[in-house]
Amino acid sequence: MFCRDLMQPVILKCRPGDSAQTCALVMELERTDQVPIVDDDECFLGVVTDRDLALRVVGENLSPRTPVGEIMGSDPPLVCAPGDDLAELKSIWSTRRAQSAWVVDDAHRCVGTIRARDLHRSPEESNAQTFRR
Repeated sequence: MFCRDLMQPVILKCRPGDSAQTCALVMELERTDQVPIVDDDECFLGVVTDRDLALRVVGENLSPRTPVGEIMGSDPPLVCAPGDDLAELKSIWSTRRAQSAWVVDDAHRCVGTIRARDLHRSPEESNAQTFRR
């Protein structure tokens, strides 16, 4: 099985200049705890999590207008390609503390995500979850 078989599409993304408040709204709309950050060419730059917002914006008393590029986590996210073998991803994942793996294409555009909890689902269950959203 390949990463593309289990990934969920990424619909909403933020740019580095978007505000923390905008990012929080995207999280609410997507019902997620993390949002990919992309550049103007849609190239994947990193991730902002709800924890980043809580610790950096709220915890440091920053403005909700603070650009997400300034609060984006510094740890490199776990990244894979659509055609990567899922077993290999699981092996790499076992050595990392990551909530998600981000699926990027050859142009480094973020095309999907695989959540840790999705690793134990079949592709059919994962696709059914997409339609329930």
